[in-house]
Amino acid sequence: MDEEPLLEVDCQLQFSEVYHALRWHAWKKFWWLYTILIFGAFSYGVVHVLHSIYASSFNAFGAILYTVVFPGLLGCLFYYSPYRYAQQQFKTGSGFRQPRHYIFFEHIVETSTSVSSSRSDWTLLYKVFETSESFVFFASMAAFSILPKRTLETEDRVQLLRNLIRKNVGSKAKLLK
Repeated sequence: MDEEPLLEVDCQLQFSEVYHALRWHAWKKFWWLYTILIFGAFSYGVVHVLHSIYASSFNAFGAILYTVVFPGLLGCLFYYSPYRYAQQQFKTGSGFRQPRHYIFFEHIVETSTSVSSSRSDWTLLYKVFETSESFVFFASMAAFSILPKRTLETEDRVQLLRNLIRKNVGSKAKLLK
């Protein structure tokens, strides 16, 4: 009745892996907004400086403030926000801190922790992304689980998982190789 497991992996996420996945997800989802806001702040600063030069009231402090400091602060905010969010999720979301067991079959993925388990068909995955450090499995636009590559131990096992993903998820998967 059940098919033979092709790959089994035990995983205990570290904070840095959660943070990198959330930072990657934030950039992937909002890169256009970050770009518009930082470029907009810089453009506003340039217009302000040009206007002050034209009005003969140039202020070097204002020029630096509007063209460097504000865009820089926005960049820092966009960089720090995912870090803060990852801290909160890691501290309060027990799913990130609990050991997780993955079993990959030809057509089914099983995951389990001490308090939950799931068994689903590969085709039910919304998307799968591979980063340099992890595989990120999206069940929906916002709900995802992280499988660090370090837990797969060998490149052969990483390639086996890539092949399973490619075969079962198809164009909904964005893999590195």
